[in-house]
Amino acid sequence: MRDPEIARNINKLIKVNEDASEGFLLAVEKTKSEKLIRYLNSQAEERQNFADQLSVKLRAYYPNEKVNDTENISVNLYQNLQELKGNLTDKIILDKYNQAETQSIEEYEKISVLFTDVGHKINELMNHQKVKIEQSLSDVKNMEFKG
Repeated sequence: MRDPEIARNINKLIKVNEDASEGFLLAVEKTKSEKLIRYLNSQAEERQNFADQLSVKLRAYYPNEKVNDTENISVNLYQNLQELKGNLTDKIILDKYNQAETQSIEEYEKISVLFTDVGHKINELMNHQKVKIEQSLSDVKNMEFKG
């Protein structure tokens, strides 16, 4: 795989994680559950931290590539969280969260295959984050919310 393609895919993951963080913060505004607010805030922070780590790696490995050069990248996995309107139950918010996170895992798996071929260290970071997302989905299934 060529360096520009690797950089494009890293930027795609940066965008996915920034969108996730933004979507989680917007979902926080729609819930009244303190438990869900804390959870979504922690997930937003986690995803922004990962986007920041990817940005650092991109600059380190590919100093000539722009970080977050997303002009041609369309990633709206978290659009359903960003478009939540009105008073919604925590269950609806969590359903949207689960949909987005499941799609995110699929995106990680697609991109991870590309990095395996080049033996890239970023693959380790991506796999670690994917495991965290899978764990968050498991955690959410064990939460009890009304609605």
